[in-house]
Amino acid sequence: MTGIREMLIDGIEQLNDWFDDALKGLTDEQANWLPPGKTVSIGFNAWHTLRTQDDIVNFVLQGRKPTVWMSEGFAERLGLPWLGRGPGCRWRMRGRSASRSSRCGSTASG
Repeated sequence: MTGIREMLIDGIEQLNDWFDDALKGLTDEQANWLPPGKTVSIGFNAWHTLRTQDDIVNFVLQGRKPTVWMSEGFAERLGLPWLGRGPGCRWRMRGRSASRSSRCGSTASG
């Protein structure tokens, strides 16, 4: 019988495989394109989902272990402002910069 741990690992590996397949071959322009309306780019969605995965796997499931985002200093490396811990819906990734975004909805928190 498969345990919860094995099921989570399998699900995360499957998610990462799907992301690799879905994003393979996208240009920077395609990844950062913003459709009209209240939406975000493919690149932001991918970043946000993987940041959430990082937060859940490391911080939540491993007893408040620092996330890869924090321990590797990605906010600083990408020149993004410090917004505290969390996947950060308040910022839209555009190439190597970020800009304030209200496209995540008024109830979203960073």
